[in-house]
Amino acid sequence: MRPQADFGPPSQAVPPKLAIIIPTLNGAERVKRLCAELKNKLGYNISFTLIIIDDGSKPEQAQLLRQLAATEPCLRLVQLDANYGQRIATVVGTALADCELILTMDDDGSHPPEAILPALDFLQQRPELDLLYLAPRRRPASQRGVMRLPAGQHTAIRRPAAWRRLGTLANNFLFHACMGLPWQVPVGSFRLFRTELVKTALQRPVCWPYLSAMLLACRPQVAVQFYSPPASVKKPGRTSSTVAGSSYSPRKLTGLYLRLVWYWGPLKTLAGWFCRGKVFNPADYGVRA
Repeated sequence: MRPQADFGPPSQAVPPKLAIIIPTLNGAERVKRLCAELKNKLGYNISFTLIIIDDGSKPEQAQLLRQLAATEPCLRLVQLDANYGQRIATVVGTALADCELILTMDDDGSHPPEAILPALDFLQQRPELDLLYLAPRRRPASQRGVMRLPAGQHTAIRRPAAWRRLGTLANNFLFHACMGLPWQVPVGSFRLFRTELVKTALQRPVCWPYLSAMLLACRPQVAVQFYSPPASVKKPGRTSSTVAGSSYSPRKLTGLYLRLVWYWGPLKTLAGWFCRGKVFNPADYGVRA
């Protein structure tokens, strides 16, 4: 695998058709805002389908999502029959996508839509690549914390909790050390990949579906593209907005990483003795669209 870093300005080539997968739980308002942002940022530059995976939201939230889907031609709503978690919802979405390229992102505003077009251009210019992770460029130490802007404006730069940073390090170490991912490439849920890679991954029986592990198990050509996180500017006297918090607690993250080691790490052969893998099927999760 040949890692890449950074990129030049977008070219004038027309990007291929794109499916954007967004899992959500009780996030109708977040999805509505994100849908408007995607339409604004992507505009007529690309033909895209927005696949929203409703991961067992409350009835009132599920109804709001259905109303939104009825008014947005580019939006396809897929509703699961229970709360299976972001891990399963994301794989369901990729299994249902029928576009040339697939992008996954969170619904909490942490992944900027303006990074998508440069990523598409980057991948198109490198046909040898199969998978592209999008990651925020680290700010200089002098710019961390609170940045002062003209006229008394400011923006708060929220750092993840210490246990989440440790969890991210553990997650990256597993994929780098056990699955051959280059150390320069950080793992994340903001990623762009070709449909051919997904089809290959979904044909393989697995005991514990996890999208990044399923894709990397196919030994694709991987790269990373860094983007500058947009600052959220607020006027004095107003509270700085923050993205929605993670639904993962330290206990849940610990369980997640232990399962990653067991099913996808050095113990996967032993795990195979206790678990009979099967091909991923969205129907197992009560998919109704």
